[in-house]
Amino acid sequence: MTNNPTAQMPSVLITRPRPAAERFAADLLREFPRLNVIISPVLEIVQTGELPELSQYQGVIFTSPNAVERFSASKRLDRCHCFCVGDTTAEAARQIGFSAVSAGGSSHELIDLVKNFPTKGRLVHVRGVHSRGEIAQRLSDMGRPCDTSIVYDQIEQTLNHSAQQLFNEKKLVIAPIFSPRTADLFVKQVQPSIQTYIVAMSQLVAQVFTKIPNIYCSIAHAPTQEAMRHSVVRLLDDANLLEPSAKRL
Repeated sequence: MTNNPTAQMPSVLITRPRPAAERFAADLLREFPRLNVIISPVLEIVQTGELPELSQYQGVIFTSPNAVERFSASKRLDRCHCFCVGDTTAEAARQIGFSAVSAGGSSHELIDLVKNFPTKGRLVHVRGVHSRGEIAQRLSDMGRPCDTSIVYDQIEQTLNHSAQQLFNEKKLVIAPIFSPRTADLFVKQVQPSIQTYIVAMSQLVAQVFTKIPNIYCSIAHAPTQEAMRHSVVRLLDDANLLEPSAKRL
């Protein structure tokens, strides 16, 4: 980071789907009211496919709040065991009636959680078109039969004018990146000419940036929204990065 005491105030660019981006932005603005936050999703969530009939399964697996939201109008959700990859997804599931258990943030932990759960009936992994980890296949190979139900798609979006201007005008940018696919789309659209700070949610996300010039990439201490927020705040709190007038109130 720079030691220049007159360093410009950074902008935070949030590229995740809009509802989640707005929640993350609101958390940052509560701490840094004068912070310039640009929301420019590189993915749009579009519903697709029919919901599975949960009464046919002993448990449901979620790896994204986007899948959980498809069940917001459903009833008696507490009758089905609910396994979630992380705390954010689990909280979204609880808010609509599931009795959800969080695996802690990674697909490996999720597999272990489900594998060791005493109920042995058929499961269903409810997810989007684009998914990593092969959850259903890995569980089925372990003797835990698991179906896949695809209930949404993620449509690629172009960075908006405000986001593009940050890089055209060589602004200092912090960009929290939450998924490998978002990272791929970010790299596809952005070639920063000055140092850009990436906060990656996981090692898989960080790997996308390993050979990209002018990228400084750090990894959140846990694959959760709170850990991501903490990592961004830590950058913003760095006295050498942020001008005094922009400090939190």
